[in-house]
Amino acid sequence: MGNCENKRSASGRARLTDRGIDEGFREAADGLGGYPSREVTLPPAGPGEDALELGYNGNMYVVRRGEAVALPEPVALILEQAGAL
Repeated sequence: MGNCENKRSASGRARLTDRGIDEGFREAADGLGGYPSREVTLPPAGPGEDALELGYNGNMYVVRRGEAVALPEPVALILEQAGAL
């Protein structure tokens, strides 16, 4: 987020503007494109749990259960570490 716009508050501390925050999210999203993809399939769950929602660095994912999907490696790792796979 080195290129993010920020301003100084009255206390002298740097704070991000809305524009700076948006730029940071875009940089984070662009950064996921450099990771290899990994195919994962979430096992079925109870009624009404057709999908799992998760976020990573400002990117939201909705992963349907029982369907193979390709996800960036860091996102697949989160699912693995959470015991969802």
